[in-house]
Amino acid sequence: MLDFGKDNVMCEKLPDNSFSWGKIALFLVSQNITLFGSSVVSFAIIWYITLETSSGKWITLFTICSLLPQVLISLWAGVWADRYNRKYLIMLSDSFIALAILALAITFWLGYQRIELLLLVSLIRSFGAGIQTPAVNALFPQIVPMEKLTEVQGINQTLNSILMLLSPAVGGIVLGFLGIAWAFMLDVFTASIAIGVLSFISVEKVHRTDQAKVFTELRRGVKYTLNNSS
Repeated sequence: MLDFGKDNVMCEKLPDNSFSWGKIALFLVSQNITLFGSSVVSFAIIWYITLETSSGKWITLFTICSLLPQVLISLWAGVWADRYNRKYLIMLSDSFIALAILALAITFWLGYQRIELLLLVSLIRSFGAGIQTPAVNALFPQIVPMEKLTEVQGINQTLNSILMLLSPAVGGIVLGFLGIAWAFMLDVFTASIAIGVLSFISVEKVHRTDQAKVFTELRRGVKYTLNNSS
């Protein structure tokens, strides 16, 4: 995905995909649907914890559980995104998150409603997002020509912003009228749609020009980041 400089060879060769607005539209729909569901359930959980505990401690713990695993796994996930089919990484991580949320919804419906379970599932969701995000970012330049990349990413950012504005309100409405378990089910539903839509997109596996070991790639990635951070 990246040229790490003159001391390192290019780690992969992107396939020559023909430009297709249909493929790009499906990809944007897929990712923004799953983003919307994830955002709605995150805000619903925040509202729920606030109403149930009125404690800043639990909100802080939820925030840590939602962010820390994603940060820790991101470097490894970037290497996986360079080594494996990015489409399948996205689908597997989305499925992993959806199954965890479904299990949480069933648990809450059965009457076992514990804040600790919300923290546990937040950890799982963060882990899945840490795998999914680098794969999504790496897939954009694989299916979008360089001359169209800025335009497509601009469209995606606009959609992201609109959905992030709607998510807190939708999360509060679903929680207030239907309950937290239905907010979980909304996330499962949107993830299922996203996986289904993404399955129709043809994405080739990236052809690598070297077979560097994982730790070598991690070292290259960190070196590249440090050298280009200023």
